[in-house]
Amino acid sequence: MGALMVVEMLLQLIPPQIMRVIVDKALVSESQAGLMILLIALMGVLMIWRHALGILHAQLGVWVGSHVTTRIQQQAFNHLQALSLSFYNRHQTGALMSRINNDARQMQGFLTDGIQYTIVNVLVVIGVVTTLLWMNPLLGMLVLVPTPFVIVLSRYIWRKVHRRWRLLWSSTSAVSSYLNDALSGVRVIKAFGREDDEIARFDKKTGTMRDHLIDAETTWQTLVPMLNLIMQSSTLLIWYFGAYEVYGGRLTLGGLLAYMSYLGMIYGPLQLISRMNDWLTRSMTAAARVFEILDTEPEIKDESAARAMPEIKGHIELRNVTFGYEKHTQVLKNLSLEIKPGEMVGLVGHSGAGKSTLINLMGRLYEIEDGQILIDGVDVKNVRVSDLREHMGFVLQDTFLFNGPIAANIAYSRPDADRKAIIEAAVAANAHEFIMKLPDGYDTIVGERGQKLSGGERQRISIARAILHDPKILVLDEATSSVDTITESKIQQALANLVKGRTTIAIAHRLSTLRHASRLIVMKGGEIVEQGSHAELMAKEGGEYRKLVEIQTEWSRAIAVGG
Repeated sequence: MGALMVVEMLLQLIPPQIMRVIVDKALVSESQAGLMILLIALMGVLMIWRHALGILHAQLGVWVGSHVTTRIQQQAFNHLQALSLSFYNRHQTGALMSRINNDARQMQGFLTDGIQYTIVNVLVVIGVVTTLLWMNPLLGMLVLVPTPFVIVLSRYIWRKVHRRWRLLWSSTSAVSSYLNDALSGVRVIKAFGREDDEIARFDKKTGTMRDHLIDAETTWQTLVPMLNLIMQSSTLLIWYFGAYEVYGGRLTLGGLLAYMSYLGMIYGPLQLISRMNDWLTRSMTAAARVFEILDTEPEIKDESAARAMPEIKGHIELRNVTFGYEKHTQVLKNLSLEIKPGEMVGLVGHSGAGKSTLINLMGRLYEIEDGQILIDGVDVKNVRVSDLREHMGFVLQDTFLFNGPIAANIAYSRPDADRKAIIEAAVAANAHEFIMKLPDGYDTIVGERGQKLSGGERQRISIARAILHDPKILVLDEATSSVDTITESKIQQALANLVKGRTTIAIAHRLSTLRHASRLIVMKGGEIVEQGSHAELMAKEGGEYRKLVEIQTEWSRAIAVGG
């Protein structure tokens, strides 16, 4: 591309010289008709070559720009996979989508058009100015008179427009984020009849984006014509002094016409170079947003001395663990706990006690502030993250299914699993029966987030996924909280198959679901306040666990009477 740019520039400098020869020599006499035809033919050949090279240049630019942009998108997405959940807590999904899609593509325009055309035009300007100074130093210097004013105004334009484009891209990101929330929550919007409110919110956000767009474009469209006027003012000087050069015999008429032709060749490139401010401002704003992702250091990553653990027993130990999602706000406080291999432990407590936080830290989804978490006696910070999560399986309350076949969702934990293994996992999860009743069985598309299935069906698919994964450490986070009693019974049967031979940590507000737990851990305010079996904890007069059971029993009676 660099070589093509130089050749293109040189080819653009030749036609005015041919035109000068035509005017000064070929047009003076009819006897020079042969020279005229030869020169016109040469101009035609140069024209064809220049346009052919321009096409090749443009094709290369598209190829390079597309590949670089796609690579940037891939790098950004890959880097997002390495970032911890705390990063996603600070950024909206729609804003991240906008950065990967819109901002990366905005950079493509700069890579495809901005850079190459700017370099070509800079080379043209340098070549033309050099030629003008060679042809006539006086006129060449006059061409450069507006240059200081152009530089000053360009810097002014850059400062003005850059800030406005940042505001525009910020408002565009806000619209993308809102769209993601509104479309994801459309069921809630319709359930509460809030369509008009959401329309008003969308109108307000798009109105803000429109205002920023108008502000940026108005500023640009006002200042750039002023820049062009300054650049073109040298034309008047060239005509005036050029005429006197012709009168004095120091310049031929053909030379003056060639000079004006070169001058016309400068204005186009200078205007494109000034337009470069626009390209550069938009692209730099977009690039800053993309590279903000790429420059974010992962909070959770393998240490240089991280060891591989292809096999584990499932012994978990927490030593004086302290953690808070926000600094100076501790969710877990100096917590210590030991879970033996194969043991099923139930975590109970009021909402906000720190139960989900505890299991997130075990899976190293967040990094602890102080203390240690050990697996089989090894600090999890010294274990490869991929190995740690390979041995952990999660069945969560909010079951997420990808928009694809049921079989693919079950096999997500083990993509190489064959159909037989998938069906065996579904049978163990008590899901095979309802799957076979669906129109396409295991090939049934579940819809976005699995909305074509009921909550209990999604949960059993999640359990089948965990069974197929075959983890040594199993985490159950409110796995039956949002289903009816009949469905809960089926899920409990599936869970009984799942927990065999595994270290299991289960969270449940419905305490009856923890009847198979060998030990119950009662949490309050980020601390462990009680632990023991159901019978041992119920024997404690005024104990936290006993209070929870009594409250839940009273609540169940109230529902039964009311129902």
